[in-house]
Parts: sequence; structure tokens; C-alpha cells
Amino acid sequence: MLTTISGGNSIFTISGMSPENFPELPGVLSEDGITLTYADFKTMIRQTIFAVSITDLKPILTGVLFELNKEEGTVSAVAVDNFRLAIRKVPFVQVTGGFSKVVIPSRALNELLKILPDRDDETIEIHTSANFVSFRFEKVLMVSRLLEGEFLDYKAAIPKDYKFRVKVDVRDFEQVIERASLLANSTIISPIRCAFDFDHIDISTASNIGQFHDTVSCEPFSNKMVIGFNYKYMLAALNACDDEEIMIELQSNLAPIILKPLEREDYLFLVLPLRMKE
Repeated sequence: MLTTISGGNSIFTISGMSPENFPELPGVLSEDGITLTYADFKTMIRQTIFAVSITDLKPILTGVLFELNKEEGTVSAVAVDNFRLAIRKVPFVQVTGGFSKVVIPSRALNELLKILPDRDDETIEIHTSANFVSFRFEKVLMVSRLLEGEFLDYKAAIPKDYKFRVKVDVRDFEQVIERASLLANSTIISPIRCAFDFDHIDISTASNIGQFHDTVSCEPFSNKMVIGFNYKYMLAALNACDDEEIMIELQSNLAPIILKPLEREDYLFLVLPLRMKE
């Protein structure tokens, strides 16, 4: 089977294969589905997909969990990789059938983001069957296999209380950590050290390359604490924040670091701390 393509003085003749050998697109005929706006769908993926696992040790963690809450009228996207966690909650437009929760491969979601139009007020329909998920918008139909297995009990990883909260400027905090990362060792991650002290945060790091120190102002608070973390995980979370300011919640120097919006509950980022040398 040959295909000829010509343009101007150029002629291409390309060998092809019989269309009968092309695999059929899996049918997703289930009524279980949910409808979201383009804007909400893109936001929930962008603010979670950075936290999926990049290894296949636990394949289920290479995907994003979609979990429905009919009482709230929302659907949550959850990604976790044993070192960090990202949750983004958005309202759904419509839900049908028995849609509850599924885990969608991050690769499929990344490809979907590339082809979704910029008309944010339009909607995308997501339907699921036992093994597949389909995305339908405008004249596009995309089908992906779902990930199988037991997703991590992420709710158990989120601290139920905190010792104190600190309000910080997202971009100021992010820029200082970016500067500190310039001295990080590429083979052995050097923790970024944050000393929370009344109305400022002392940020420092040291490696075989050199040392760094800087200070970020924050809203005054009464407690003191020193905690360390992997700069890559913290930068990814801060980069996903759309707010100018966020609240950092701390319980102890060995408990997870929580990043949340000031007055809302629609997203949460969690970063595990690193134990620092005395």
C-alpha cells in the first residue's frame, strides 16, 4: 500500500500498512462520568501533576487520583510520591452514573493539556469504565487505560493540627530558595535550612560548593522552629501556587510542611522535611 504526497516539484511515495491492522479504539460506553470546565480541569492538573511519582516502584503513584465529593459538589485531583503531596479541588458542572474515583496516568493528562483549547468557559466530559477513561471535548475523543491498584491513604499523611502558622509572600520565598539551590550538590541533596523566628525566616544551605544565607520577611508569630527540606520539592509546590501569599503550617521539625491558601480550602501542598545535621 503506497501513499503519494506532492508539493511543488517534490514528490514523496511512502509505504503504508493496511488500516485493518490498526488497533481499534477501546469503547467507553459507561454512563459514569463527570463534566468540568476547561479552566478548572487545566488548573487541577497543573497544580498536582508535578507531585506524581517518576519511578515504577509503585505504578499506581505515577497517576493522579480523581475523587468525587457529591455533598460538596467538587472533584479532587490528588498526586503523591512518598515525599510530597498535592491536592486540588474544583467544582464540577455535572456528574452522571456512579462516578466515584479513578487513577489516571500522568502521561495521558500531560498529553491532554497540550491539546486542550484556551477557551476556558467550554467543558470537557470524562467517562470511565472498568479499565479505561475517555475525554471528550469539541470534536476530540481521547481514551486511556486506567491505573489499577490501591492508591495511598493520603488523608492519613496530612497532619490534623499545627503548632503555628506563618503567612509568607509566595514569590519572595520562592526566589530566595531558587538562589539557595544554586549551591546545592547535584549528587547529594543538601537540605535548605529554614529558621522561623518572629517576623522573618532565615534561609541557608551549605554544600561542598559553598554556603548561602538570606532572609525573608513574614507576618509576625510567637513560636520558633528550624526545619529542613529538599529545595526541588518546595520550589515545585511554590511554582504551582497562583496566590500572592500562602500560609505555611508547621507542627515539628520532623512533621510534614503544609502549604495552603489564606482563606480557602481548594488546594493543599505537603512536603516532607529532611533531617538535618546538628
